[in-house]
Amino acid sequence: MERKELRRAEGITRAHYSETADHSLTVVSLARLIGLVMGLDSDAQRRVELGALGHDFGKWAVRAQVLAKPGIRTDAEFEEIQEHPEAGPILVDLCDLPVLEEAKPFMVGHHVYPDGSGYPKMKFQEIGPEVPIATMADTAAVVHFGRIYQEHPPLSLPQVVERLRPHRGTQFVPEVFDAFEEGVSSTRKRLLLTG
Repeated sequence: MERKELRRAEGITRAHYSETADHSLTVVSLARLIGLVMGLDSDAQRRVELGALGHDFGKWAVRAQVLAKPGIRTDAEFEEIQEHPEAGPILVDLCDLPVLEEAKPFMVGHHVYPDGSGYPKMKFQEIGPEVPIATMADTAAVVHFGRIYQEHPPLSLPQVVERLRPHRGTQFVPEVFDAFEEGVSSTRKRLLLTG
């Protein structure tokens, strides 16, 4: 039953804006890598992957033309986008998707940073211990593949590590950033040895 509900959640997201669904699958892969490096137990790993999958579910509440708009967004458009973390849990309830219940903290907290910045306004300590993994994976996925509104081309994962390093400790929990860096490094080494 859970797999059917997960496909339904992905389908709902894809129907609104397919890039969000594709992005979420990338975030799952990167969160899985980080979780494995951190040595999460199987229950925590499952929660992280589910949270990574559902983290942007609230973007259903953002107009597709705003999500797909190239270039700089207006203040009003950015404010609309900033509503997606809090919209996610509401949409899960409205869509009757109990499989995403455990993803709600990830939906709400994936833009809340250790230095107190981000949105929605809440204390970093309120977001839950596993949410920073999704935060790291989410940002890395955006920088890696780029977005229609960004001016830089997609970057390789080692380039992503370097681009995000200045935010270690402010936007990213140091242990999570270090696990991401180690995962990227070890994956690259395995690919070089086997390829």
